[in-house]
Amino acid sequence: GALVVVIQTRWHRDDLTGRILEQARETGHAWRVVNFPALAEEKDILGRQPGEALWPEVFTQQRLEKVRDSHTNYYWHALYQQRRHAEGSAEWPDDFFGPDIWFDEWPRRWDCKVVALDPSKGTDSKFGDYSAFVMMMVSDGILWVDADLAIRNTSIIAEQALEIQRTFQPDWFGIETNQFQELLASDILRRAAERRQLIPIYTMSNSVKKVVRIRRLTPYLSARQFRFKGGSKGARLLVEQLRDFPNGDHDDGPDALEMAIRLGGELLHERFEEQDLPLNYLTID
Repeated sequence: GALVVVIQTRWHRDDLTGRILEQARETGHAWRVVNFPALAEEKDILGRQPGEALWPEVFTQQRLEKVRDSHTNYYWHALYQQRRHAEGSAEWPDDFFGPDIWFDEWPRRWDCKVVALDPSKGTDSKFGDYSAFVMMMVSDGILWVDADLAIRNTSIIAEQALEIQRTFQPDWFGIETNQFQELLASDILRRAAERRQLIPIYTMSNSVKKVVRIRRLTPYLSARQFRFKGGSKGARLLVEQLRDFPNGDHDDGPDALEMAIRLGGELLHERFEEQDLPLNYLTID
């Protein structure tokens, strides 16, 4: 029954305060957020005019402006303004990720189902990056998405690929094969053959820079075409990576999502062109 006070600099969307507020949205627990930016903004809680200093006797407006001009936007807005991201620094606005993006049940009818895997072991990958599976179903112009993001070795990646193929049963299973991933695709096919499991693997060569590829998601986000699996830890992590792009620590989920869209578009195009599709080893650029 005690009162709880959390005092924190907001460095990241998924920091302690961020997790508390996210949990509160799910449980209905009430928290009051009090924010005292160093330089006042619109609708200041203390009634200051925009630009007025919080403690002018010690930190004058001129002194704070010098600090602002000598540091990065991220540092200034997090440490001094209590905003985890500078306005406009994220690729997409928060209203692209409202409560209507979540779904509970997959559609019963669909135009195609695909899975894309980004093993995240390329030359530009970071230590501790995720391997990202994105499962996507296209139905009536809406892209229904779930994800499985985790840090795992290649053996576990291969086993998880077979499990996702068994449960989700996609029409195509795309794998990025820029570096070692060609061997990973071969390993998955070998394991599938040993178990007499059919897996329609299509290798995908990503020659365009990752940031440019991920920005291809913009028209789908702005048109509100995505729906993400509610209650899925992987889908929630994918959405967080989308919201933080390009400033987040990881972007494996958005990269795999772009691959899934490219794969689904190729599949739908092929179905218009020919009806008898071979389930073999095909390369998509």
